[in-house]
Amino acid sequence: MDIFLKSIAGGVMVAAILIVSKLFGPKVAGIISTMPVNITIGFIILTTSGSKASEVLNGFLLGMIPLTIFILVCMFMSKYTSSMLITISTGYLIWIITFLIAKKIFNM
Repeated sequence: MDIFLKSIAGGVMVAAILIVSKLFGPKVAGIISTMPVNITIGFIILTTSGSKASEVLNGFLLGMIPLTIFILVCMFMSKYTSSMLITISTGYLIWIITFLIAKKIFNM
């Protein structure tokens, strides 16, 4: 039942972002999707599932570095290719490499 509620919460967030996008445009939807609300929901779900709060927050910080680079790579690629597949694939490849480097640097 717990996993069902978490899945519903995630679906509600996605639906809300899509509605915001239709009403106010993709830029506002992008801003909403990066709000701390998402981190707060993840934090609550993970800590109530027994995870240590400091480890969860360290994980969020570790993830922000590759996420930022993923977004920058996708922005760059979208200017030079019309292929969504190439743009996202390149972004994820760079995200994985950046994540592994950050994990090594921060000993996580």
